[in-house]
Amino acid sequence: MTTGLVYMGVGIESTAADLLARHLPAIDGMLGRAVVEEALPQPSPSAALMAGGPSRAKLHVPSNIPTLPGKDVKIVESYFQTGLQQRYTADPRDPGVKQSFVSEDLLLFENGIAYRAEATPSGALDSTVNAYGYATVDVADMKELPGRHFGRWKEDKEARSITVEWFGGHPVNYQRRGQDLVSGSLRATRKESLDGLRLEGRFEHPQFIGPPLVLALHKDGTFQAERVGQVLGGAIIDPAFPETGSGKYEVSRWTLILRFSNGIDRTVTLKYDKNEPHRFLLHTTEFKRTGSLQSP
Repeated sequence: MTTGLVYMGVGIESTAADLLARHLPAIDGMLGRAVVEEALPQPSPSAALMAGGPSRAKLHVPSNIPTLPGKDVKIVESYFQTGLQQRYTADPRDPGVKQSFVSEDLLLFENGIAYRAEATPSGALDSTVNAYGYATVDVADMKELPGRHFGRWKEDKEARSITVEWFGGHPVNYQRRGQDLVSGSLRATRKESLDGLRLEGRFEHPQFIGPPLVLALHKDGTFQAERVGQVLGGAIIDPAFPETGSGKYEVSRWTLILRFSNGIDRTVTLKYDKNEPHRFLLHTTEFKRTGSLQSP
């Protein structure tokens, strides 16, 4: 694509050739409608800190990047649910009520708010995949439900059932089956927490062009990162995400939280199976262990 006399390269990554071919017309249309606004160069994060710039909590957080909420609301139950269900879609290509296969995470908060998000991208324009992690979901003091991925839940302990009333949808009644929930063809399996996870090793994702994305994690909670912001769209989406840097990390609510030593915090969805400690996904990008490390 071009802006004025400047050519801008756009990289498209796909897990399968048929997926890229299927969605290429939509990608072309999206890029054809894209508008790049000219702006003055922004100071680097390090320069802002040296100049006595904004405090850590307000440092270089673009308005479109979710941040960690100020108030914590406990998640009392969490599930991964699959099955067929009739749902309304606002996808402008094919809106309306459709029967579709559900593959999503379901979180029930202690204040009665329910939250759901697709576990894997569906390809729909109104997809609810959360790239920045569930630690960024702010349900504290929520008066009105902001969209179809939010609802309100209540439990009938005597009937061993849970009912969720989703925004813009019909109530869904689940029956308890051991540790799981069942509603018609939907089955929700208890989701294992990753809170407090500590990993050790050098993990990489090779790129088709250029050096790999690198994340080195230590058992003491420190990290070094190179080009990791690419998993969330790179500098075009978030120019303040450090190209390289180090700091402290933590895992909370299936979210990897990177606290860079220059004062910038960034989050990304983490998918990790304890039975496969050599690999994990950051959003949809796979990182594999390429070597072990000693804590600094």
